[in-house]
Amino acid sequence: MASANFRKAYYSSLGVQVVEVKPSLETALQGDILDIERLNKLCLWVRIPHAYRPLVWKVLLGTNSLAKEVWPFVDQQREEQFEDLKRCVQVLLQRPAKSGLPNPPFSSSDDLTADVMVYMLLVQLDTGRSPRRLASILSSASLPHSLSHLRALANTMLEVCDTSESDAYWLFESFVRRYNVSFSDAPPATLQQQQPKQQKLSQQHAVEADRIATEIGAMQNLLRTHHAQLLAHMLSFGQGLEVYCYSWFRTYFASVVPPHCLEGIWDIFIGGAPGILSYLGLSLLLACKRKIEAVRSARDLVKLFDQVERWVDMDAVANTAIDLWERPVLEGMTKDLRKALGYNF
Repeated sequence: MASANFRKAYYSSLGVQVVEVKPSLETALQGDILDIERLNKLCLWVRIPHAYRPLVWKVLLGTNSLAKEVWPFVDQQREEQFEDLKRCVQVLLQRPAKSGLPNPPFSSSDDLTADVMVYMLLVQLDTGRSPRRLASILSSASLPHSLSHLRALANTMLEVCDTSESDAYWLFESFVRRYNVSFSDAPPATLQQQQPKQQKLSQQHAVEADRIATEIGAMQNLLRTHHAQLLAHMLSFGQGLEVYCYSWFRTYFASVVPPHCLEGIWDIFIGGAPGILSYLGLSLLLACKRKIEAVRSARDLVKLFDQVERWVDMDAVANTAIDLWERPVLEGMTKDLRKALGYNF
């Protein structure tokens, strides 16, 4: 609440009239057919209340149809498929009695975890692996490191959908499909050496790598504008920013920013402004500026970023990222458009 009050006071000092969120959102959710453009704009220019966020994201990510009349039927079908997938993972996780290994403490009645969500997604979507290979992955002691980026995304969705495990899973699944999150760590250079059924996964990884490179490049340009000396110091160790920040962008910052701080950022991202991620990276770098300036090697900088949540206030980082992103966007709009969004400058 203090963060929201500070943000409101800050906007008032800039002459900005903050849109009343709940009435605007409830109006947008009325009618038999939802207006996706209107919901996108709300995600961009107001922070969606936590209670409404799962529904809004389900519509924007395509989990729910724009036609409200089909929601009950779709929800029922998805709930049944969710339980089937969860039960399937339970069966695959069982180890033969002769192996001498204990079975993982998981049953279909247990609370859903991020790891189980990843396993469910592998069963549903990862057609590049054979059933035997999937069973081998699921029988391991823990989730493979190559899939840890998926765990971070799943954990965020669990926090966002804290009242429905089914909603959490289907939002996770829709997010992965919408944004082409890869299942593989194979470098793009090995694409031609793989079997046809594996190439789709490698192509997906190559697309993801290109996206991350573009976003890190945008963050580097922003840092050059806001604090060129800090950028020069980081580059002086002979490594590019991707060495330090790749995991940030691969997980859409779910690996470093707590879900309650990331929700507002993802509102904007899902609402149609992927550029917010580069501003979030900029905000993180600026927030630990003094720590970075004290570092004297690339190895120490990697260690610093592995523990960055210990050194910064993530709530402040998220708010600063939104402020940095909003101001140039708003200034580039016409006065009439700003007024329509609820701003008076």
